[in-house]
Amino acid sequence: MAKKVSTSKKTTPSKGKKPIKVPVHSVVHFVKMLHDEGHADEFVKAAKKSKAFMTMHPDAVHFVRGYLTSNQLHHAMVAKVVDPCPGDPFECHFRD
Repeated sequence: MAKKVSTSKKTTPSKGKKPIKVPVHSVVHFVKMLHDEGHADEFVKAAKKSKAFMTMHPDAVHFVRGYLTSNQLHHAMVAKVVDPCPGDPFECHFRD
């Protein structure tokens, strides 16, 4: 299970090289907002161009994998090149 992050402090953009902890649910809300505002494709292109990446703790990776498997969403992890749900990812009901 992912480690809980304290919400008592407001997080600010990191000015140094030290990583900051960001709750997974915050990332999901951010991605959904990008999609709702019509900026998801533009953001993906900019992120690829800048070679931005995120590092996840192994517990968070296991949580995500377990969630995908228990909700029969593991097919989404298999296709890295072909998007099984083009268009609106929040309206996708693709099943094996």
